[in-house]
Amino acid sequence: MKLLYARQWFDRKHRDVGQTIEDSYKFAVDLKPGKDFTFRISGARQNREPQETEYEWFLLPGTQRPDEGFRRRNRVDLLTQYDLTGRLSVSGFFATTQDNFNRRSDLTSLVPLGDPSLVKITTARPTPAYGPYYVYGVLRDFGWNWGGDFDYLLSQNVTLFGEYARERASHHMVSRQRSRNTASQLGCPSVVGANDCDPINDWFTLTRGIVDTYTVGADLSLHKRLNVSMYYSLAASKDNSFTDGVNCQIGAGPNDYCRTNFTNWMLDSAVNRVVTFSFPETVNRLHEVDVFAKFQLSKSLYPKFEYRFERVDYKDFQTSVMNPTAYVGPVIDPAGTTGLQRMLFLGADTPGFKVHVFKATLEYRF
Repeated sequence: MKLLYARQWFDRKHRDVGQTIEDSYKFAVDLKPGKDFTFRISGARQNREPQETEYEWFLLPGTQRPDEGFRRRNRVDLLTQYDLTGRLSVSGFFATTQDNFNRRSDLTSLVPLGDPSLVKITTARPTPAYGPYYVYGVLRDFGWNWGGDFDYLLSQNVTLFGEYARERASHHMVSRQRSRNTASQLGCPSVVGANDCDPINDWFTLTRGIVDTYTVGADLSLHKRLNVSMYYSLAASKDNSFTDGVNCQIGAGPNDYCRTNFTNWMLDSAVNRVVTFSFPETVNRLHEVDVFAKFQLSKSLYPKFEYRFERVDYKDFQTSVMNPTAYVGPVIDPAGTTGLQRMLFLGADTPGFKVHVFKATLEYRF
């Protein structure tokens, strides 16, 4: 068993907070209940806090810089390995890292920034992000990964291996749509722009991503002086982004309830032209083939050669003709010149590409 305590001091100049302190508590336990079985568990809890007690981060209450503001981090790692036979070994792993930036404080907010009395679900799908929040920006960032692998000794000179891993990520943030009418509307409360301070204009973004990775390969001892390793891997990912109003759900397009029942409503407004969208799925594929050879030329010289081939394919809503999934109407036409077609790069697109890499290394041992 290992135990660790650490404290970090972040001293900054010309920033919102002069000093931030982070305390970390970590542990690790290695167990070997049998000669063929190994189990390891490790974890960490970290708490980061700015030290000033009277500081206004930005123009809005509850705004903080993610690199110097509040954060609680919890991390757990599990690893198990078992030798089934003298030739076959298997292992499994699980890990999660969970960051929480949503902290009640006099530096952020002592009361919830949302207003539960305003909540109006206007579609069958409930708002997945609503809950007490005391900051704007990133509220939480969670990640998980798990999988397993095997090694099989096919013969004295050949070892086969394979691995599967899945990664999941969930990123959640809340923002407030502010008025853009006049330069005098700077902060809360605002005399001219009351809608700057109205929580009815809070909206959330929820992104979710999954990556599946498959790997198979072999280690070959072709000669007492020649070793070769080769593998193929495929990494397939898909990401989704959801946006909506926090207190009054916009749902699938303009909704008269929110606009007609709240005077300061700005989301999905024909006047302010602010519309929230849930974007289409983004898909990526990475294929990789690698061959590595190491040769003992003499007692001191070891030439190494490696060839790697990569192929990348992706479909990204930011560079493709698109129609946002949250709204369908005559103004947004993916086939017309007035449509929201290509959000970035003015219609330019980068197709999938292929890469060939060759490396040669000469190792000399004294």
